[in-house]
Amino acid sequence: MTAADRAAHRYAIGHMAAYFLAFCLGVAFALVVGAIA
Repeated sequence: MTAADRAAHRYAIGHMAAYFLAFCLGVAFALVVGAIA
């Protein structure tokens, strides 16, 4: 595995984690708004 491969892998994992966090925040926000409404 070359350095470029490792960098691409780390980049992809970072993006997946960011999307996962954004998704969780969106779900939590929708639940809170739904509970208030």
